Amino acid sequence: RISIIDTFGVSFVLVSYYFFYRFILKQKLFWLIFSGIAFGLASAIKWSAVFSSLGFLAIGLFLIFSKYPLSKQFAGYRLVLYGILSYIIVGFVVYYMTFYIYMEHNSFSDIINYQINMYKYHTALKATHPYSSPWWSWIIDFKPMCYYRDIQGDRFSSITAFGNPAIFWMGILAILYLFYVTIRHKKLEAIFILSAFLGLYLPYIFIGRLMFIYHFYYAVPFLILAIVYLWRDMYRYKYSKILLYLYIISIIGLFLSFYPVLCGYDIPKWYVDNYLVWFNSWWL
Repeated sequence: RISIIDTFGVSFVLVSYYFFYRFILKQKLFWLIFSGIAFGLASAIKWSAVFSSLGFLAIGLFLIFSKYPLSKQFAGYRLVLYGILSYIIVGFVVYYMTFYIYMEHNSFSDIINYQINMYKYHTALKATHPYSSPWWSWIIDFKPMCYYRDIQGDRFSSITAFGNPAIFWMGILAILYLFYVTIRHKKLEAIFILSAFLGLYLPYIFIGRLMFIYHFYYAVPFLILAIVYLWRDMYRYKYSKILLYLYIISIIGLFLSFYPVLCGYDIPKWYVDNYLVWFNSWWL
C-alpha cells in the first residue's frame, strides 16, 4: 500500500510545492498552473494530499501581507485570483478527469456521487485496530504500523511501517527551529517548509476516524527539509561538520538495524526483543 498508492501522492505533492516555489522566485504564471496540475493529480490519488492546500494558503497570505516583492501582475488580490484559477479550477479539472477516464461511461452526477460516498465512508467509519494511533504519536514514532508479522519458534519476521528515529526525533527540533526563524526573522524558506509541514499534519487533529502512522507520510518530506534547513544554519559553527557526519552515520546505522523488520526478513527473535523493541507499543 505504501509503495503503490501513497508514494505517488507524496511525489505529486512535492512536485506541486516545487512548482509553487519556482513561481515565487520567477513569478511566471505557468509555474503556478503546473503547481495546480500536480495538486489535482495528488488529490486524485489520495485525499490526504488535499491538506496541502492549507500550506499553499498560508504561504500565499504571507506573500500578500508581508509585502513580499511580487510583480504588479500578482500583487494583492490578483494572487488570490490566480490561486483560485490554478488550484481550484485547474486542480479540480485535473482531479475530475482522472475519474472521468476511469469511469468514462458514467455521468458527471455519478462521479460527484462517488465523491460523496467516499466522504460518507470516511466520516462514518467506526472501527478499531490494534495498530491505530493518534496524530500526536506519529512524529515520536510511538506506534508503528505492522502489515505482516510471523513468529515461528525463535524466528521472527515482519513488515512494519515507521520512521527512522534519528529523522523523526531530530525533526521535532528542526520544526521548533523553523518556528523560531519564522517568528524572529520571517524568512521565506522557513515559512514555506513550516507551512507545508503543518498543513499536511495538523488537520489530523480534527479527524475522528481510525488513523495510522502512515497518514504522516505526506508530511515527512517536509520534516526532512526542516532538518536540512537546520543543519544548513548550524554548519557555520565549530564542530558542526563532525556532528553532521555523526548524524548521517546514525541515520544509516538505524536504517540497517531495523531493515529486517521493514522488509519481512527472517531473523532471530532475540535480536528483535533485545535491540529493536524500544517501547512497549512497538510490535504489540
